[in-house]
Amino acid sequence: MTRFGFLFAVLLLIGCRSLPERGVPAVAAPGREAALAAQADWGFSGRVAYSRAGQGGSARIDWRQVGSVSEVRLSGPLASGSVRLRIENGQARVFDAGGAVVAEGDAESVLAQWLSAPLPAGDLVSGLRAYWPDSPERTAEALSGMTRVSGWDWRYDAWWPGPAALPKQVEIHGQGARVRLLIDQWQEGGGD
Repeated sequence: MTRFGFLFAVLLLIGCRSLPERGVPAVAAPGREAALAAQADWGFSGRVAYSRAGQGGSARIDWRQVGSVSEVRLSGPLASGSVRLRIENGQARVFDAGGAVVAEGDAESVLAQWLSAPLPAGDLVSGLRAYWPDSPERTAEALSGMTRVSGWDWRYDAWWPGPAALPKQVEIHGQGARVRLLIDQWQEGGGD
């Protein structure tokens, strides 16, 4: 092999490694469900962007899940500064930077009003980790790159490696809205 051929092969391999993985490697999948089932408290940090009818925005997102309670902090243009959302038992509360409640009620309605776009609130906890404990078929579809739940398409474009193989890029489409998440880091445990 010539020097040029060797260099080309090395560059090709490096280029292939940087491409996002569409599906979870088969090696990670068998123990994945047990690992996620055992982890009721988790979180992630990243960026979120949304668009609907030519309108849109973006923000930093910090999500902490402790059991059935979701604590979400949004900061940046989307949230007009900084807000905190608490979602529990299908209900949501939105707090401003000073801690005052600025919206509360049914999670789907509150999120749609606050973000000016609908969002599948009831499936967020499952969809964000691509893990529906009550539907192995849906989880398998998500692991292959895409699933459809209650009229919403969940697309997984890249994954963090590891036994749990968690999503790195998630896109949610439905009801004329599009939400994109780029997850910079996953954390075990729901604490700050």
